[in-house]
Amino acid sequence: MPLVPKPTVNPIAKRLGELANALPVGLIYYDAQLVCVFANRMANDFFGFEPGFSLGRHLSELIDPARFVQVKPHFERALRGQTVRYQRDVQHPNGSIRWIEFTVLPDYAPEETTVPLRMAQGLFVFISDMTEARAQDQERAVLASRLDLAARMISMTLWEWDTVKGLVEVDQSFTAMVGRVLDQTTLTMAQFVELVHPDDRPPAAANLQRCLRGEGDFDGEYRVRSAQGEWLWLHTRGRVLAQTTLANGASRALRVAGASFNITARKEAEAALRASENQLRLIADHLPGTILHIGRDWLCRFQNEAHRRLFAHISGEIGVGKHLREVIGADDFAVMEPQYARA
Repeated sequence: MPLVPKPTVNPIAKRLGELANALPVGLIYYDAQLVCVFANRMANDFFGFEPGFSLGRHLSELIDPARFVQVKPHFERALRGQTVRYQRDVQHPNGSIRWIEFTVLPDYAPEETTVPLRMAQGLFVFISDMTEARAQDQERAVLASRLDLAARMISMTLWEWDTVKGLVEVDQSFTAMVGRVLDQTTLTMAQFVELVHPDDRPPAAANLQRCLRGEGDFDGEYRVRSAQGEWLWLHTRGRVLAQTTLANGASRALRVAGASFNITARKEAEAALRASENQLRLIADHLPGTILHIGRDWLCRFQNEAHRRLFAHISGEIGVGKHLREVIGADDFAVMEPQYARA
């Protein structure tokens, strides 16, 4: 009785199968009729298939009919030579909903030209679980939204300067504040300097150089011009985030980042207060009587011109900041202290 030879296994095909099963992504191969020819271990585990279950089955038998109608156009485009990538939610065998990316690559016979003239002979489908990455992207988007909201509420803008490229990245709060186009968030350093008031450029540059030399953080106030031509006051703080050591041992800053606060309202309030104080002083100086304001610590807070002239022989030209004893003399202070204390 003749012996029937045992079927031989191609060692290369076996090795390729082992490599495919070791891939960190799912891999399925369909022929041109969308019949499954191969599925690696990751793909079977993900869809809950036993090894070999999907082989010889049409795609429509492996997923529910509604999903097949939705994904069929993707596979048809891939058979016509396009690389197709799409994402969708899929229920895992453990019951969880996962967000999956499918990449469908057409497979052509070696003799095909680089510009296929007919349908592909099959499709490679790579399956990647993007659930964690998508969740991280969503968390980053939420955090960025919250940070932007907080920055807008406190009139704060964020910036980062790449000293190698000479580019300054600013957030949309800055572009909105100065009235620039909202998507213009990258400026050259020269463009940024042009926004700064000419009188403020030298001290700001000196402050920045001290920061780059490692002599402390950048901390200063300067004005920038808005698109409407108004000067806005900013209080900026920043520090070196990354640096490198040069061949001569010196350090070079690579990235500087910080935050700027719009303090225009505060500056305007301070200017209005100074103007009001000057007006009150002018009125007080023209009154016929003397005016002296002292605090609980007996320090002179204010005196008008008439009071200065009256006590010039004791307190000199300026009495503000001095103890009342120095302003009116020790003898008068001894007499008046009880009366002033009762007041």
